[in-house]
Amino acid sequence: MSSHASARGKGAHATSPLPGPSAYKAAILAGGKSSRFGSNKALALLRGRPIIEIIADTLSRIFPEVSIISNDPASYVFLSLPVLPDIHPGLGPLSGIHSALIHLSCPRLFVVACDMPLLDPRLIEYMFERGAEEAVILPEGPLGPEPLHAIYPAGALPVIDKALRQGRLKLKDLLPKLPTHVIGKEEVEAISPGLRCLKNVNTLEGLHRIS
Repeated sequence: MSSHASARGKGAHATSPLPGPSAYKAAILAGGKSSRFGSNKALALLRGRPIIEIIADTLSRIFPEVSIISNDPASYVFLSLPVLPDIHPGLGPLSGIHSALIHLSCPRLFVVACDMPLLDPRLIEYMFERGAEEAVILPEGPLGPEPLHAIYPAGALPVIDKALRQGRLKLKDLLPKLPTHVIGKEEVEAISPGLRCLKNVNTLEGLHRIS
């Protein structure tokens, strides 16, 4: 995060409170191959419910519109939510974010991976209060800033589009090219002890650990 981006974020927050999540939309990225998990992890059961259903229910309580980004709409019919296709399938989560921004045409869009069932609405709401409208807002997790639990502004679309066309698909390489505001680990911990809300399920062992 650049100091310039951080300073702009703090200034915007101090002088003009930003709209909360109820003014925007959310997208769940469910286009991955789940190769480490061995099957579609979005449909894995946690306490008897598919992970993606838990995520969708949480987001539906705070956003007026929740959509799924996937090229497998049949798998998610039971959710009764819009399922929107990847425009550039097979290019990973960056392609999912790109597709979400295009399909949903929203000034600020909350994007989350389909393997984070422990979302905390308080952190999401806090994220919308921080930074500036033109910045990517993301929390710091155990391995650093978490780009798959983040707010993306519409203005990020040209940068993401260019990266896709150039074959630069890593999110960690994209973020330095965008204004960002990182919610520090201590701030996240104050809301969700142990960074619980950022835990993801990449393997069956990971699923058992949070069950």
